Amino acid sequence: MTTTIETLDWAPPGPGSWTLLADHYPRAVTPTAAALLPVWSEVTTQYMTRIGMPIKSMTMAAVNGLPYMSVDAGGGSRTPPPWLMRLLAAVVPSLRRAEKQLATHIEQRPWRGAITNWFERDRAAAVRRLAELTAIDPLTLGAGELADHLTVVRSELEASVRQHLAMHEFDTMPVGLFVVRAQRWGLTRDDALSLVAGESPASAGESEELDALQAAVAGATVTSIAEIRALSPAASAALDDFLTIHGWRVLDGYDVDGKTLAESPELVVRLANRPPRPRRSDELADAVESARKRISPEHRAEFDELLHDARRVCGLRDDNSGILLTWPVGLMRRAMLAAGHALGLGDPDLAVEASADELETALRGGTPPSSAELADRAARRRSVLAADAPRTLGPPEPPPPEGLSGALGEVMSLFDLFAYGEPTPDRPPLTGFGIGDRAYEGRVRRVLGADATAGDFEPGEVLVAPMTSPSYNVLLSLAGALVTEEGGAISHAAIMARELGLPAVIGCPSATNELADGDVVRVDPTAGRVTVVTSTDRGIR
Repeated sequence: MTTTIETLDWAPPGPGSWTLLADHYPRAVTPTAAALLPVWSEVTTQYMTRIGMPIKSMTMAAVNGLPYMSVDAGGGSRTPPPWLMRLLAAVVPSLRRAEKQLATHIEQRPWRGAITNWFERDRAAAVRRLAELTAIDPLTLGAGELADHLTVVRSELEASVRQHLAMHEFDTMPVGLFVVRAQRWGLTRDDALSLVAGESPASAGESEELDALQAAVAGATVTSIAEIRALSPAASAALDDFLTIHGWRVLDGYDVDGKTLAESPELVVRLANRPPRPRRSDELADAVESARKRISPEHRAEFDELLHDARRVCGLRDDNSGILLTWPVGLMRRAMLAAGHALGLGDPDLAVEASADELETALRGGTPPSSAELADRAARRRSVLAADAPRTLGPPEPPPPEGLSGALGEVMSLFDLFAYGEPTPDRPPLTGFGIGDRAYEGRVRRVLGADATAGDFEPGEVLVAPMTSPSYNVLLSLAGALVTEEGGAISHAAIMARELGLPAVIGCPSATNELADGDVVRVDPTAGRVTVVTSTDRGIR
């Protein structure tokens, strides 16, 4: 029987309410990514309880390959009315402890130490470890050596993901805290968010290695990797340095089924030819000064302090995500593809449908899954898209508590920033919420994951995707505009659109189905609408 969304069992994976993480995982995950879901649950629960959130656990689990999340707050499922919540927060020991812990966390600003530790110590150590693994060509290893290499890379992947997830304790709250307080001081949410831009090159898809490569290529127009190497020894060395640090990072998500930059040499060439994108420092400075004038003088020092922290943690988020997440995921992909070659799979790419245990066992003399079995797994997995799946499983999620004040109230308001609106039956097609004040016309390029060709992306095209993550920053640095199906006001897509000054429409359901590669569209952020100007002749979309 053909697998379809309708024929699958969507029973919740445990008690309570479960919410689809469509803005993180637009398609069913591979066994490699599924194996990391318990790590997410463990680390996220640890830091959420450590900062004082009144919860017992946060759990992520896959249903038909799509990750869902559940929060166990303990106690009953009913949310007390606001007047009672205020009373409970004052007298219930657990809520009083939570209020005290959160207030202390906010007052101590631990993210400042995390930023210093990352950029002055931990970053260099992570780059050194991953560069050493990158220097090993798994295609040159014997079967037993390759099995050992897979084990090492898998261990590094889990350790790096743990480190990345632990840093969420520091890279989210400062942005939300700035926005929540700026709203209290009279700014709108969108005005406040427009001021938040990262202070690291990673936030704009830049890096020291890319700067050096572009400088070595400047004045020449190259059309291939070979032409870059032929320019000069300096250009060849700059290319090697760039590929060592960035080449094996996945381009469009968090899973091993996504292509890496090293597998897209034409994209490397476009990046080398691209002039550096001008930073928006002057424009942002004017906007900040305008916003400060609208705030009472007694709050301006705090405004400056919170905005500075919010910008720095955006840089922390994008920089560590590229190193600790997309790079080890890409190295795991590379090792799995090498295993596919060593095991004689007809299509080595099918190796990503196997678990690491299956591949390591087969390389050590066991029986590997057949190409036919892996192809069947791939077909079934790729047929399950988040856009078609239920948004929630289990009983309805209780409404968030209202009426809280103090640190608890601020943090509950912060979580509202992550929400995105559900599509409604009467909502016009190709609409969402816009970012920017100018419209843009350009040609569509959909980036859909394993079945897409991100390497074909041309400068100035309109990037249309289910969602974005820091792995997309290379493509976003080339894009003329952005359209996503998922995302809220503080999603990666929204933050990057503001960061890069990209006209964008975020949370535009079915955009990847309604639009096709080659369509010319007008992205109008003011109206929150995407309009097809010229449609390609491709039959059914």
